[in-house]
Amino acid sequence: MTFTLRAGDRVMVNGRMRNVTALDAVWAPRVRERLVELARVRSTTTYGALKEDLGLPHPANGFGRILDLVAEDCRRRQEPRLDALVVTVEHDEVGAGHGEGAAAQREKVYAHFG
Repeated sequence: MTFTLRAGDRVMVNGRMRNVTALDAVWAPRVRERLVELARVRSTTTYGALKEDLGLPHPANGFGRILDLVAEDCRRRQEPRLDALVVTVEHDEVGAGHGEGAAAQREKVYAHFG
């Protein structure tokens, strides 16, 4: 199945309207694909490792936008949020923007994609 968001789409993410840029349309599907691979082996990744693995042009501390779009794609597919698999190196937990319940969300991701 192809990524549900396209360049030029406007989506509501975390209470804010976002324009999906051409760069988003290239990288968000790649991030999704990598996160699905990790879900299948019940693993997580850090922001820095994800950047390095994929060669992302975004700074590791600027992944919120891409991960929000991946989460929106998951919502549209009625899937658990894949962004729950991306954790900080300091705390081994999701960033503050994810909200509560990330551990439970990870278990749903693992069950869905595993």
